[in-house]
Order: sequence, then structure tokens, then C-alpha cells
Amino acid sequence: MDNLNFEKFNNKSSINYFKKNLIFLGEGISRLTFALNDYLVLKVAKSPDGLMQNFIENYIYNSCGNNFRKYLCPVIFCNNKYLIMLRALPYINIYNKEFIDIKDLRNDENLESNIMLFANTFDLFKNDLKKTSSWGILNNEYYLIDYGCNNPSSDEFYKNLMLNNA
Repeated sequence: MDNLNFEKFNNKSSINYFKKNLIFLGEGISRLTFALNDYLVLKVAKSPDGLMQNFIENYIYNSCGNNFRKYLCPVIFCNNKYLIMLRALPYINIYNKEFIDIKDLRNDENLESNIMLFANTFDLFKNDLKKTSSWGILNNEYYLIDYGCNNPSSDEFYKNLMLNNA
């Protein structure tokens, strides 16, 4: 991995700086994703929802335990506005359909039921986890690369958790 100075990615950095200096990979409703190098991506919040998604991904990755973590692309760093994750090849670049059959992604007979349990445990949008764009390939294995979209029913829970961890 390159010798990166994570401190340079502070909240004073602008999205324009990243657009000018990093490779733009994609955009969701509330976040932009850039390549930091061949191994890492930077997810930048565009709105309060993006801040929440970054927080949720970081929270989930660091609290879920190995039974779910084995399906998640690792979070390396997160602050108020930015999240750095290992860089996986987005599955949407290979399989150009909106949704996938999760059980076909790994040789794991419990994959689909574990992902649905994961969604229930953290109150995430199940359909979001079935989107091709939510999965990526890293070291010849499929991982969730976008797992920060929660159901509205858990908004208050995650907002309070975020405020208490600020």
C-alpha cells in the first residue's frame, strides 16, 4: 500500500480538490467515490445522508463480528466526511444487470440467508444489498462494497449513535 497521509483528508478538503486530483470512479445518491490508488477508494459524502452512510458502513464493519465481516469490503479509515475502503472491482463492471442472485456469488450455502440476516440485524435496505452495484470482487472473492443504506425505521438509532461517537 502507498504511504498515505490520512490526515490530509480533512473536512476542509473540497470535492473539487478530489475531482481534480483523484480518479473519479462513481457516484451514488449521497456519495462520490474516487480511487486513491490501485488498492484504496475514498467515499466522500455529498450530503447529510452521505455522512450517515459513511458512518453506518464504518460502524457495521467495526462492530459486526466475523460471521458478517467476511462478506464486507474492509473499511480502513473513517472520519466525519470521508471513508476509505479497500478497492474492489465493482461487479456492475462485469455483470450489467441491476440485481443479482446473491446465492450465486460464493460457494457458501448460507450466503443468501446470512446476507438477509445481516440486513435485518443492522436494519439495511435488503434490495440495496441485492443490487449488482453493491458488490465487488477483491482477491477473486465477492464482497459487499456498499452497505451503508439503512431503512428509515433506524434513522434515529443511527443518528443518535453518530452523535454519541462524534
